[in-house]
Amino acid sequence: MTATIGDQRNSLNREPSRGIILVVDDNPANLQVLSSFLDQSSFEVWAARSGEKAIQRLDNDNLPDLILLDIMMPGIDGFETCKYLKSESNPRVRDIPIIFMTALSDTADKVKGLRLGAVDYITKPFQYEEVLVRIEQQLKLRNLTKTLIAKNAELQQIQTQLIHAEKVATLGQMTAAIAHEVNNPINFIAGNLNFIEQYFQEIVNLLELYQKYLPDPPYEIQNAIKTKDISYLLNDFSKIIQSMQLGTDRVTEIVSSLNKFSRYGEAGKKLANLHEGLETTLLILGHRLKSNAHRPTIKLIK
Repeated sequence: MTATIGDQRNSLNREPSRGIILVVDDNPANLQVLSSFLDQSSFEVWAARSGEKAIQRLDNDNLPDLILLDIMMPGIDGFETCKYLKSESNPRVRDIPIIFMTALSDTADKVKGLRLGAVDYITKPFQYEEVLVRIEQQLKLRNLTKTLIAKNAELQQIQTQLIHAEKVATLGQMTAAIAHEVNNPINFIAGNLNFIEQYFQEIVNLLELYQKYLPDPPYEIQNAIKTKDISYLLNDFSKIIQSMQLGTDRVTEIVSSLNKFSRYGEAGKKLANLHEGLETTLLILGHRLKSNAHRPTIKLIK
């Protein structure tokens, strides 16, 4: 049978619980006396008469802070119960400290219990002050371990954030460097495209003058004009120049977006255009919105 002991006293006069202790012993007298003593010491006590009942009790969401486990019990004895609770298949209860209660004084039995995962032994007949001290020490150790684990998790989270911030800063530097390196040649190309377009137009004008005043060139020239389709070449060349101009404008826009996105070299707070920041980000991420083998195009609604 599983029961909660210690509700006899008036709850209004009861000190706050110092923790939950699960006592597992098949001897009703031992169970009653030990539970009563722990209850008077302001612990909440759960009681179980067998290893099977103790395991069932631990299936609940709420778990004890410590287990007092008798070794000599019918059915699943204390060693088997401890082995089951400390197995890798029970991650919820593995860290609950287990103190064996035994009348055995054989060193081999004590070593066996410690190797199974127990943290301490209490020898029968009980010295209750000793029991209380051992319980308090193990609970302090467990609380300290929990605190260390929480602090370690907090430090790991901070470390992750610092690494992420460092990566972002490095990415900003690299982005600014790439934008700077790309900006120079693209400006050179964009500037020369204006001259190419101007020179091309001048060549077209000269060809038109030539056709106007020399409509009947030699046969070889006439044949070359027909073969090369000069009209198509001039028309397509103009489109190529326009396409190159659009491409350089696009690269210039991307470089500008990278500079704005990285904000490298800027310090302190200043006003920023939120819409410009969003457009810059969307421009950089635009290629990821396109369809691929796993999904269709992502439609962005602003």
